Amino acid sequence: MKREKTHLVFDRTRRICELCAGQRVLDMGCCAHGDPDKLEPEEFLHGAIKQTAREVVGLDNDREAIESLGRRGFPVVEGDAEHLSADRLGLFDVVVAGELIEHLSNPGLFLDGARRLLNPGGLLVATVPNAWSFTRLKQLYKGVDDEKWTHSQHTCWYSKATIRFLFERHGFQVKELGFCLPWQSDRWLKRMRDRVRFGWALRPEFSESVFIVGQRK
Repeated sequence: MKREKTHLVFDRTRRICELCAGQRVLDMGCCAHGDPDKLEPEEFLHGAIKQTAREVVGLDNDREAIESLGRRGFPVVEGDAEHLSADRLGLFDVVVAGELIEHLSNPGLFLDGARRLLNPGGLLVATVPNAWSFTRLKQLYKGVDDEKWTHSQHTCWYSKATIRFLFERHGFQVKELGFCLPWQSDRWLKRMRDRVRFGWALRPEFSESVFIVGQRK
């Protein structure tokens, strides 16, 4: 089977918004993408998606953050990513899971639920921290205990291969697979600094996150 070429997504938010343009979108874990009380809509992922999608529904389990987003005019449903119901939410063209899957106890339950929520041919767009990023390899080389720099809410690490296997196991055909940073500075000098700092200048495989798009079979 022919595999797509590994590539680098320079602007994660822009690429996600391109995939969401004109679509009905479910944004999972949307409250973690930024503080809406301090940011303009285009400055955090959920706000940017709302500007380009036909309709966007957010889902999160942080009640206080949901209320904060609601005050800004963003519709967010309180729910559990591992127990998704089409009866409650309806069907979507795109499900977005930005830096979410690594937080889950049972990622397979999430993928099965996301698949049920997608229209035929719908897309699941996700980013996850890259197990082989330059930052993590550097810490391991220095002998730093990973408990000192691993997020306390993370349950696992993914590589390009393992996230592909997970998507394919749960009924998705991988349409796009590459690497990205989970954020993007608005200053070109900082973008160049980050490119060198995180190994982009060497190989995309050293980037901080894996970017994947799966299509419901």
